[in-house]
Amino acid sequence: LWNFIKSHELNVNKYDIPTIMNSWIRTAGYPIIIVKPTEDSKISIEQHRFLYEEQEQESEANGKDSKQKNNADIEDIPYHIPFIIKTTNESTPIIRKVLTDRRAVIDIRPEELITVNANNIAVSTIKYDLSLYENLAKSISEGKLNHVEQCQIVSDISTLFSEKYQDEDDLIGLYKLLNEGFLSEISNEKISYMALTTTLSLFENLYKSILTINYSKNEKFIKTFKKLFSQLSKKLFAKFNDWDTETLYNLSINNETE
Repeated sequence: LWNFIKSHELNVNKYDIPTIMNSWIRTAGYPIIIVKPTEDSKISIEQHRFLYEEQEQESEANGKDSKQKNNADIEDIPYHIPFIIKTTNESTPIIRKVLTDRRAVIDIRPEELITVNANNIAVSTIKYDLSLYENLAKSISEGKLNHVEQCQIVSDISTLFSEKYQDEDDLIGLYKLLNEGFLSEISNEKISYMALTTTLSLFENLYKSILTINYSKNEKFIKTFKKLFSQLSKKLFAKFNDWDTETLYNLSINNETE
């Protein structure tokens, strides 16, 4: 972190090395970054401590009626987080920033954002607003996200799944990344197949979960979702229709494109 700050000549005169590093070496966990547009069309980034399975759980020692909050004694202290933000703005294509407070506002329009975590430089989980997931899908389709960044975005969604931070934005965002990003007109060479495979696995798990929970409750919804899943499957196979059967069969088991 300190080398990053020095190499990019960031203004951190009021901090010394121990102050900067204390949030990482003296407290548990790591940050989740919530990214969303502001009312005046800028970008807000807000950090909190990410705690896995932070929820009320039954305490076996105290009986089923007793509840205890997991990790409740860990304070939500802000980290010092370095960011490299990529934008489509020609005058500021790269923005370097160290987030030291709970929240900061970045002076770029939401539609200009490509990613707030270029090259996965920040050790964190990023949660985007739905409108920004649309940006990410577009960035994938236009080849503006490299393979590391594609994997990072999908990994972040995977981390959010089934945690208290997950909401409908992440579920719809996953679909948009798949339908409008990976399965768009982008050339196959620009796709991270690790990211695509992870996205497909997440969507399949979501599909199976919805079928299990709702199968007998909402037939119209299930029929619609099956149709959606079928359409995505057709787009996937169409994308690789230039691969003959023999080529697919003989792919090395260690080949990422498989």
